[in-house]
Amino acid sequence: MCSKSISLLLSFFLFQEVLVSSDSQQGHFESTSTSSNESTPNVKEQDVASQNAMSSFEGVQNSMVAASQKHSTIRLQLGLLSVDWDEVKDNPFTSVGLIASIMAAGYVTQNYWYRPIINYLNKKNSTSMQQGKDSKKDDKGLAEFTQSKARIYKPGDIKTRLKDVAGLEAAKLDVFDIMQFLKNPKIYADMGAQVPKGVLLQGPPGNGKTLLAKAIAGEVECPFISVCASEFIEMFVGAGAARVRDLFAKAKELSPCIIFFDEFDAIAKKRSSNSFGGGDEQAQTLGQLLTLMDGFDMQKYPIIVLAATNRAEVLDPAVLRPGRFDRLVEVGMPFLKDRIDILKVHLNNVKTSDHINVPLIARTTRGFSGAELAHLVNEAAILAVNDASSCVGMNHIDQAYDNITLGRETKGMDTAESEMWETAIHEAGHSVLRVFLEDADPLYKVTITPRGKALGISYSLPLKEKYSFKEVEMKAQIVVGLAGGLAEQEFGFGKATGLSNDLVKCRSIAYNMVTKYGMSDEFKYISYDEIDHKLSNDIATRIDEEVKKIVYECYDKSQAMVSEHREHIKKLAEMLMDEGTISGDVVYRMCGVPEPKIEYGLNK
Repeated sequence: MCSKSISLLLSFFLFQEVLVSSDSQQGHFESTSTSSNESTPNVKEQDVASQNAMSSFEGVQNSMVAASQKHSTIRLQLGLLSVDWDEVKDNPFTSVGLIASIMAAGYVTQNYWYRPIINYLNKKNSTSMQQGKDSKKDDKGLAEFTQSKARIYKPGDIKTRLKDVAGLEAAKLDVFDIMQFLKNPKIYADMGAQVPKGVLLQGPPGNGKTLLAKAIAGEVECPFISVCASEFIEMFVGAGAARVRDLFAKAKELSPCIIFFDEFDAIAKKRSSNSFGGGDEQAQTLGQLLTLMDGFDMQKYPIIVLAATNRAEVLDPAVLRPGRFDRLVEVGMPFLKDRIDILKVHLNNVKTSDHINVPLIARTTRGFSGAELAHLVNEAAILAVNDASSCVGMNHIDQAYDNITLGRETKGMDTAESEMWETAIHEAGHSVLRVFLEDADPLYKVTITPRGKALGISYSLPLKEKYSFKEVEMKAQIVVGLAGGLAEQEFGFGKATGLSNDLVKCRSIAYNMVTKYGMSDEFKYISYDEIDHKLSNDIATRIDEEVKKIVYECYDKSQAMVSEHREHIKKLAEMLMDEGTISGDVVYRMCGVPEPKIEYGLNK
């Protein structure tokens, strides 16, 4: 505080005014300084004062140099003191005072020159450092952009084993040698055998392709590199190929290992010569993948490439040639025994009653994938919670099946009793003929509870797992399909729009019998399926005549059976009006017909 006061005092006396005179010219310079009693100037005043001070000092220096060169006499007016430069320049005390005065002035005016200079230097240094950081960040971002986004599982991270994969017995056998190779590549090398580099898992979605790949890695206990094929496709051409190179570089470091491509068709689709943008990127990525698969030595780098797709028909032919993905493993829809095993796995995760009939559920869910079976069990568990039940029962499984296949029960529909009676007659006609018709599939249950777009439905279940149908069985389906509308006419309701879906199905079955399977009198053992849209008018007309012949034949048989079992249809319709849903075994007892014995074929 004391030094600052002294500096202010010196600046007042020494820099109040500076006069420079000479023989040739005389300059007058003024510099003002801030008094300790004045308030801090604003930014504009600071700039003006700073410029004046700099001009004054520069003027003094220039004048002294010019006068010295011309040997002139310089007189300085320093505050209240006037001296000659010739008398002062050789006097050390005067020089020290002059230097002290200049330093004091510099200290007082530091806000005008010191801070701006420091701020400028700091800003420049900060900008330089930020540019360096941005440059490093850009380099790092570019490197990360071309790196593979694969997820790497180390040995022991995957707990899944083949025993955890229910069903898929044939697929497990197809990959047995792959697992043996990863465990002991030497035995195959000694034999001179070459294990496939690539294995393609193909089949409908939801059947366990990804689960099977993880189980293979779990059994072998080797690194598992999982990546979705779509992660290689970017808007920048070449990025996917760079990621493939990075992926295989990591795989070589981790070998023996498994690389798994999920949704493989995203990069392995057929290449086109007129592709642009994303097509070029996909073609480059696929080309890089195939090149790397051809390039690495299986004995030096034991790497197995697994790929999963549900669209094998769109893959590029170069992918499936021998030496690349030459092992095709079909992961199809589960069979009856497989569905039983899958259901047991998922039912073990929920609380179930002791009356759960797993084989019956498996028989009901023909055509369900593994994911759909898991969804069925989960939906049943949710229904059990909503009903405040202690466990999942068959009623919950049955209701969940209806929700999935038909939709949830329609609430709030204003239906007259006469309309409900007509619906009950319609569904009873279908159901009674299923009971009495020998070649028809057995009745499972019938309901007039509206779900989705259906006002009612009659369910049937085959006695055993079927993979083909006979001509009599297909005609039996048409007979049963026509029985609903014929029952309505039998009871005086006439024709109605409710049988439209039945007519479509019956005509489709008859048309396929004629054009696909050669099941007609005129076109025996001839199929027009592949050229259906190119048929001549004459052939199309004759096919239509054969279709009508089959439908009318079934119509006559269905009408006769409806008339014969009119009382059974009426009785079942009355039961439906009372209860809404009737199980198949009840209908068989009512009709006095023994319920068919189910052949599960599980002992084979």
